[in-house]
Amino acid sequence: MIDLREQLSEFSYGYGVTREIETCFSGVGINTVPFLPNLVQEGKLGFDVGFDLNCPGRFVFLQFKLGQERQRYRRNNPGDDIPALARPFWSFRIDTTGGQFSRLLELQAKGMEVYYTAPRFSTWSQFGEIYSRGEIMENSLILKPSEIDTNISTQKVNSHRIVYDTKTQYVCSEPQELTGVYWPDVVAGIAERLLDPNAETLEMQFNRLKEVVRIQGLRMYVEGIVDPRIADVRPFESLVLWLHSLQLQGHLLCVTKATVPTDSEQV
Repeated sequence: MIDLREQLSEFSYGYGVTREIETCFSGVGINTVPFLPNLVQEGKLGFDVGFDLNCPGRFVFLQFKLGQERQRYRRNNPGDDIPALARPFWSFRIDTTGGQFSRLLELQAKGMEVYYTAPRFSTWSQFGEIYSRGEIMENSLILKPSEIDTNISTQKVNSHRIVYDTKTQYVCSEPQELTGVYWPDVVAGIAERLLDPNAETLEMQFNRLKEVVRIQGLRMYVEGIVDPRIADVRPFESLVLWLHSLQLQGHLLCVTKATVPTDSEQV
């Protein structure tokens, strides 16, 4: 039984985010299929069956973070500025020299929709209320990796804190305000692109992403994660295995334009 006094779990938050996103996309005629980390661990991959690679689609990767709730901001140095934050606020760390952050930037550069997402709440009771109202994304911090990268270009440290309250967000050590993402705009933008007669197909997008996967293919092969040739045979599986090898705590989603069944397919 869940103790409502305990800290919200990353798994439950990720589940709530994924389910709400599926509902958002469904409302604008977009199909969503999530590929969850436990499927990788249990060997239950099979993503390439049932996908029409010629269908307009997008890959979306969500990197989940659980911020620690804070009441007091601790400066690294006495002379550091203090960001304007309401109380409580939340914080989590990102190592921008590590492979995870670099790979997320690469994937975004290749056209994947990549976002950090973290709750602007802390408890199970808050989660239950927000989940029941379908407002998890509305009450979450959503950031693109490129937004973080742009704002740390002049900072000399490698480990950064993301601090945020219910409305604003900063990357520190030298506080730089970040521009968050409004999720309905993401949904509307993806829907608009998929409905375009010249929309990019899943195959076209994956051909770009496969280049990123292939670069890491030899390392995965050496570590016994996956044969790099798998990218040509089971492309979705290779992509998720590679993401999992980076120990990314997130979900990959494939979103495609909903198809209207023909008369012969209708029952």
